Amino acid sequence: FIDYAFGLSLGKYKGLPIVDHGGSDAGYRSDLLRFPDQHFSVACLCNISINPSQLARQVADIYLAKELKPEPAKPEEPAVKLTAAQLTDKMGIYYNPNGDVIRRIILQNDSLRMVQGVAGTGIELKPLSDTRFRPVGQATEIRFEPMGAGGMRWIDIPDSGANPVVYERAEEFKPTLAQLADYVGQYQSDEIEPIYRMTIRNGKLALERLKSSPAQLEPAIHDLFTNPQANIRLVRDTQGKVSGFILNRSRSLNFRFKKAGASTR
Repeated sequence: FIDYAFGLSLGKYKGLPIVDHGGSDAGYRSDLLRFPDQHFSVACLCNISINPSQLARQVADIYLAKELKPEPAKPEEPAVKLTAAQLTDKMGIYYNPNGDVIRRIILQNDSLRMVQGVAGTGIELKPLSDTRFRPVGQATEIRFEPMGAGGMRWIDIPDSGANPVVYERAEEFKPTLAQLADYVGQYQSDEIEPIYRMTIRNGKLALERLKSSPAQLEPAIHDLFTNPQANIRLVRDTQGKVSGFILNRSRSLNFRFKKAGASTR
């Protein structure tokens, strides 16, 4: 089941099928919610500080009150107590190659937390068993599976029935200044005019581009760096030299940049 089809989110709200899509840019937010069987739609436009999806559903609650059915509360599974060893063996950096997505599992105050990227406090994972966890406040379940040679992966299983997402544990990359120097240079894409520059600032790799402050990049796994806005994977030529990078973010996948002066082989 795929709940996202050609820019439209498919699902149900209080028992009724819905087609929905939200949007945002600059200082505004929007949501268009449609109930196809009832021939009823709600369009909501608002400022950045308001949740338009929530407001659209509140409007639907009024107009479709006789047809909507209260969603039954799902019984909540109780948390279980795990040993320190059961928690620590799941820690580390995990990688999904589809979009170069990075997640880190950390231990904080005797609880596992899932961090998007490599920095931050993340979301607490409520243990349901040694292998099953539920991110607090999210409609999904995480299941850990040991792999050969001490490896580990986890599967993100959404409650909506959407396709699961698999992350495999990877070796953390801790580059030296000499390794960072390999990435320094000027990069450009055939698709856009602005020039991107890789520099080293305060011992960290940074991305510089027009109309934006320098963005510090945190190393994740070899040749892959991340920050809250995007993931950047450096690519190399047949001689092993850095020849460009691929930028991935929520709405842009496999955006390619070539390093100035790099070989085309």
